[in-house]
Amino acid sequence: IEDRAGTVWIGGVNGLFYWQDGQFHASAIPKSHIKDLRLGKKGELWVAGLGFVPFALSVSDLLQLKRGETVEVKPFTTSSAWEAAIGNFRVWALDIDNHGAVWFGLDNRHASYDGADLKIHWKDSTVVHQYLAIAAFNQDSVFWGSEDTPALFQHQGRLTPVAQPTNAPVTYIITKTDA
Repeated sequence: IEDRAGTVWIGGVNGLFYWQDGQFHASAIPKSHIKDLRLGKKGELWVAGLGFVPFALSVSDLLQLKRGETVEVKPFTTSSAWEAAIGNFRVWALDIDNHGAVWFGLDNRHASYDGADLKIHWKDSTVVHQYLAIAAFNQDSVFWGSEDTPALFQHQGRLTPVAQPTNAPVTYIITKTDA
């Protein structure tokens, strides 16, 4: 994802990297398995993945990383509060809606964080679903995608499968634009 300064940030199994001056650079963020990155309303970089509580790096943090400095990673909630609400440390996808709320695609559940509260929107423990794609527009309109279910549309608290042909691909990628 490209930040407002034009730096491209890349996450993967070996942590957070950035592309600058025609080459990749490792950041000083501890090695982690990053699954998704998004820019917040204030230019902060939200980081989510496997084995850690999601966190945001401020614009100042990003500048420090590009200077080769270490920054303190501050998750938006404690590990114990996250584990009590979510049950594990696997975030497959995230998105930020038009109001700045951060949405998380998890195992068997969907959640959001509005800057004050972590809210579970849907939970199904009967079968394992990994929600790998999210397009969040606001609290009432969110599309979800997974490997093993059709795309889902959440509207006013109801979750509805989106009609897809039987040979439709699994939903790995959902993208929204401001256009």
